[in-house]
Amino acid sequence: MISKAQENLECAEVLMGWKYYDAAANRAYYAAYHAGWHFLVGKNIPVPSKNGRTYWPHDRILTALEDLDWGEEFDYLQQQRVKADYRADKVTQSAIESALPHARRIVEWVSANDRI
Repeated sequence: MISKAQENLECAEVLMGWKYYDAAANRAYYAAYHAGWHFLVGKNIPVPSKNGRTYWPHDRILTALEDLDWGEEFDYLQQQRVKADYRADKVTQSAIESALPHARRIVEWVSANDRI
């Protein structure tokens, strides 16, 4: 999952440069989401399974990560993704400029502490 996280982070940065702020917010969140998933697997925390599908539901991964130093940053990224994907108003340039460093920090932290 860490390679997905790194790829999504790169995509978010490119999309921000092209002024696609909603798309950048989505990819920034998924960079953190995949990094978080990777981190939890490394801690031997089982990935939930429901109806034969194994994945981290967004609310459950947030709960699993909230006590980490970067839990609040993850929460902010998730809020921006929800705005980007489900609300009529768009993510602003300043919001994605705030969000990207959070995503970068999470991906870099997980990569540096990778035990998988």
